[in-house]
Amino acid sequence: MTDLIASLDSVHFSYDRGNEVLTNVTLQLERGSIYVLRGKNGAGKSTLVGLLTGRLAPTSGTVTLAGGSAPSLRRSRSACVFQQLSLFQDLTVTENLLLAAVDGSPWRAWTKASARAMARRHCGKIGIDLPLDAVCGSLSFPARQKLEIARALMRRPSVLFLDEPTSALDSAARTELFGVLRRVNANGTTVVLVTHNAEDVAALRGRAIDLDGGRVVERKEGLPSRSGQSEVLEGADLKQAPAGPSESDGGSAMSAPRGTVPSMEIEIASLTLNNTVLVKLYPRHPSVMIFDDAVHRSQAVAALHEARSDYSVRLRDEPGGEWRYIRSGADEGIRVMSTDKEQHSLFAAMSVQENASLLALRRSCTAMRSPAEEGRLVDRIEARAGISWPGRHAPVGTLSGGNQQRLILASLLEARPRLLVAEEPLMGLDEPSHDTIAGLLLDHTASSRNLLIATCFPDHYHCLGARAGAVMHHPRCGPKARPDC
Repeated sequence: MTDLIASLDSVHFSYDRGNEVLTNVTLQLERGSIYVLRGKNGAGKSTLVGLLTGRLAPTSGTVTLAGGSAPSLRRSRSACVFQQLSLFQDLTVTENLLLAAVDGSPWRAWTKASARAMARRHCGKIGIDLPLDAVCGSLSFPARQKLEIARALMRRPSVLFLDEPTSALDSAARTELFGVLRRVNANGTTVVLVTHNAEDVAALRGRAIDLDGGRVVERKEGLPSRSGQSEVLEGADLKQAPAGPSESDGGSAMSAPRGTVPSMEIEIASLTLNNTVLVKLYPRHPSVMIFDDAVHRSQAVAALHEARSDYSVRLRDEPGGEWRYIRSGADEGIRVMSTDKEQHSLFAAMSVQENASLLALRRSCTAMRSPAEEGRLVDRIEARAGISWPGRHAPVGTLSGGNQQRLILASLLEARPRLLVAEEPLMGLDEPSHDTIAGLLLDHTASSRNLLIATCFPDHYHCLGARAGAVMHHPRCGPKARPDC
């Protein structure tokens, strides 16, 4: 008899609006396997994980985990790494792991040495390398994600769910994550990874479960496309994107527009890399700032959001103007769209409407909107970005990753920023969300406002008519030729 870790029998699920998200889902997950749950943004992947972890109850049908009903995450011995991480930013790695170790366990006294030894043993056992004494908030997003996985595994779960863990990772971090998950699975834990990228099936060596229109079809191999290759749901370059500046009008993609005066200049100095770059920004011409690795990309973007001790950022409104240091990006008319949603963009416990209202504030000290004003704001955002959601008063965490990305960008654009800084805005999206996000970015630049894209993959942004503005490299990588800007 097959040993099942989870099963769903004729499950239906609807949110408050009555829209059915899952329809007659019957599914069985075998113990010790790796599953990759695929589907486009809004297909119901996060809802299905919510049912399997006991966070949501089915409208009808039965959900069972390890032979019993699934009323709670703790009792089902399952763990989930959500898109919004649940770490304590002001505590160290060891302290975060210690809190997970004592959660629900008999009381015992811990010394600093014993806690650190426990953390070292645990990380070594699961093959995760982390700086145990580092403060969580100082870590890169991939490192914090590994810490979240380590915390989840502290309870020795029988099944580990990961909701879109690769959406904000570059290829190197994705490969490292898959290595960790394979080691976790080799130790007997069932792994269920939620993604919209079909390539993750082969990379993780898992069994594919495809979700489309709220219906699940299980397959042991990836779906072939018409060309015979593995289908990739992630968007590539836009086929019908408006063309960028051409050589005939004085510029070209990835080159500075000739004869145009910059509308803003930003100087970003990394004190740890001993590297300073000057970025010149031009209306109607998206600029790209290129990085060698995701860690320093995220740090530079965070420095444009608010002052940091390891970066110095200053700007001037025109060439030859007076430089001034940035303390708060919002107060300078700068808005930041980060890959780290839970730290810089979204409040997981707040509703869709409340998050939209906060993101759309024009300055850090602007007065809040009335509920009626918030409602009209959300109406505009929903129409502009084509967001699919269970309801504006639902927690923002119920949105899929692609819909969260649409909400963040459309809300930020409501503030009409002088400069929008977007960190990998097209990475990890399915084709509809990719096209929508690209269209919103192009609309922003068409209104003579500035756009700076921070990326490790500049080729992804040719579809926006983007040009290189600066390159910030790590000293160990060697110097790079700085594009003419």
